[in-house]
Amino acid sequence: MKALHLLLCLAPALGACAGGADDDAGATCQANSPVLQYRLHRDQDATSGQYSPGFNVALVEVAVRLDAATVAPVACGELRGVRFHWWSRPPVAFAVRVYGAGTATGPGPLLREEAIASYLEMDWTVVPLSEPLPLDGGDLWIALAATMPGPGYATIGMDAGPRIPGVSFTHLAGAWAEYEGDHNFGIQALVYH
Repeated sequence: MKALHLLLCLAPALGACAGGADDDAGATCQANSPVLQYRLHRDQDATSGQYSPGFNVALVEVAVRLDAATVAPVACGELRGVRFHWWSRPPVAFAVRVYGAGTATGPGPLLREEAIASYLEMDWTVVPLSEPLPLDGGDLWIALAATMPGPGYATIGMDAGPRIPGVSFTHLAGAWAEYEGDHNFGIQALVYH
């Protein structure tokens, strides 16, 4: 059974929010004063105190794939921030990366990158994007890239599981691979409409 994947409407009074997005194929995006309406995510929206094990490399990228079925209901919205749960020693360099559609096992082109100046250890952190990303309903990959002072440190907060196949990925030593633990990474996309 595919887990309920995302939509949390935070502003139901807005007409565009009622259906998640305009459902007509010929509908056009309308300019509004942007309001946070959705957090797109595949985790269970609560960390369980679970954290991925330390990775054996100093350069780590962890990502969640938000497939087209997850993103399509908010087409015409804008990705304006990322929410994540992290625990580790402070990275030497830390950034949010947003990739476009790729394959089921790896992201497409890098669309946005935003440096993370600070974060809350063992808690949720929100990083706003300096340039909003208009959503077209296609796949999105939301990643955290961390350069650590050495191997064994980087850990991402996770939910209690079970793992949803095709959602949580790591990029270690030059290759993307699906995370095979029984949890989902705590990385969420903040969509305004």
